[in-house]
Amino acid sequence: GAMQARRDAGRMDLYCLAMGHELGVGAYSRVRFAKLIAKDLPQSLWPQVAVKIMDKDVIASQDYERNVRREIQVLELLSHPNIVRFVGSFDTQTSVYIAMEYMPSGDLQQVLAAKGSLSVASARFVCAEITLGLEHMHSRGVVFGDLKPENVLLDSKGHSKLSDF
Repeated sequence: GAMQARRDAGRMDLYCLAMGHELGVGAYSRVRFAKLIAKDLPQSLWPQVAVKIMDKDVIASQDYERNVRREIQVLELLSHPNIVRFVGSFDTQTSVYIAMEYMPSGDLQQVLAAKGSLSVASARFVCAEITLGLEHMHSRGVVFGDLKPENVLLDSKGHSKLSDF
């Protein structure tokens, strides 16, 4: 399962993943839906993940390599209900892959664009969960330098999780 993939993160590779549709595109990366191949389970039960894929040439041209390694180290360090869960990472000749918990409800920016705003109760709930995630990061000596609605992901139950450090 997903926890096994985390323990075996050092051995994770492209052959562990059944890649699916694109979830988003950023300046340095694209994110795709994928399932962790679990031969002992039917495909419908394979754990769902989001895979951030970064082109090594783009990373190098932007002098971004240190940031990518830092993001992986931070994800490995942090374990909190309000921070997106790290599943594993690996490199190929051309790209760096980071597998994380899949957040089916997208990000806070998408929700705000669709609804226009949140109710006061929802806004309080989201802010409280973001604060808990930030407190955990700070307790581990990590500063989140890019807090914005696009970096607050939502799970199927509406809980908020920080991503993209």
